[in-house]
Amino acid sequence: MKRLFGLLKKDFLVAYRGYFFLIMLVVALILVVVTNWLIPEKANLDVKVLYAVEGERTERMNSLLGFLQGAEGSQRLDSKSAVIELMQGDKNTIGVIIREAAEKPVIEIVLQGYENQQSRNALALSLSAAIDAQNIDYSNIENVTLQAVEQPEIPLNKSFVPLMILNEPVMLGFIFLATLIFMEKEENTIRAYLVSPVRIWEYLLSKIIIMAALALISTILITVFTVGIHVNWIMLLAIVTAGSVFGAASAMFIAVFFDNLSKAMIWIISISLIFTIPMAAYFIPSFSPWFITILPTYDLMFAIREAIYPAGNPQIFYQSFITLTIINAALYIMSIALYQRSLLRD
Repeated sequence: MKRLFGLLKKDFLVAYRGYFFLIMLVVALILVVVTNWLIPEKANLDVKVLYAVEGERTERMNSLLGFLQGAEGSQRLDSKSAVIELMQGDKNTIGVIIREAAEKPVIEIVLQGYENQQSRNALALSLSAAIDAQNIDYSNIENVTLQAVEQPEIPLNKSFVPLMILNEPVMLGFIFLATLIFMEKEENTIRAYLVSPVRIWEYLLSKIIIMAALALISTILITVFTVGIHVNWIMLLAIVTAGSVFGAASAMFIAVFFDNLSKAMIWIISISLIFTIPMAAYFIPSFSPWFITILPTYDLMFAIREAIYPAGNPQIFYQSFITLTIINAALYIMSIALYQRSLLRD
């Protein structure tokens, strides 16, 4: 234990002199500033409907006009030309022109041009259903709620916090530890342990603890100064620790195969990018192809969000924590064996 404390002191000084703590604090501060002052609390992504009626209004149009009038942000104009003119000044609008031909409502949809075919089809179906709304029998339709979960309303800027914690405290530690190990490789520090009482497992464990400490400090700062103190701290710190250890253990495993940082840089960058791919599914959980869900950072990302914004799904935390614990243990044991073999070979 004394040897481990000695290594921790040494690694702490190396991380301090290497500006690891300063970099982590500066990045955390930047993320706090970006979250609180640069990202808006709410983004208006709702498409507004501009509509006009050509000719006389007939009874057949009533259902459709009622539907359009009830749409949030909708606006009725006098003519098609007025609709198009206003649309040219606001790209977040669509136009609907209503007229009657052969005693039937005729709808002309005016789009901006960037809408995909699925969106166009959905809009056409919605307007068609609105026309026939008065003929639909709702008496046999029953709404059943399977599980009532009160979802917290999360401002847009605060919704990015789990992603920031995934990237800064967790993934930045991956790069930090790889850098730290290569610094000592170039100085032949690792070889010195061949003639010292320090064991390889203590050497590697010390670095994992330092990276976990950096991650926890950064997580606390980001969380407190963005979403406040009302989070599940036990769950958050536990999953961030597991994620940080995963990043550190992955870096250890990769570093054993290379002699210096320049040779390993392409692998470090590539793996870092792979680990961040699940971010694409964060705002669209339904987008979950198998090559994203198999990455440990996929469950980790949603486990962090569950800890910060509880949504009644703690299973994602337990699943991620157990998976990461198993992977971390495997990577740590393999790293010990590989480093011992590498040192004996040298």
